[in-house]
Amino acid sequence: MTGQPSTPDEIRSLYVEALARAEFAHFCKTATWEEIDESDRQTWIPNAERLVGALSEAGLLPTTVDSRYIGRGMQRRWRLVTGWKEPGE
Repeated sequence: MTGQPSTPDEIRSLYVEALARAEFAHFCKTATWEEIDESDRQTWIPNAERLVGALSEAGLLPTTVDSRYIGRGMQRRWRLVTGWKEPGE
């Protein structure tokens, strides 16, 4: 995915890929993520999905995008944010 994610599913996919890439990089020092086949990449996805699921259940997975214009050049910036929680929830 390129650009700004706009839905919870796109955010989840972004996190799954980031965690799969990180785990692959930790265990495989002889190749990069871009060098391996799609079928090999898919072997790293299930564990990343499990970790993203755990983040989601704990309320730590961002659920929406907050964007605004920042700075003199008025560049559009975005960040991922989690849901609001009211005191006592």
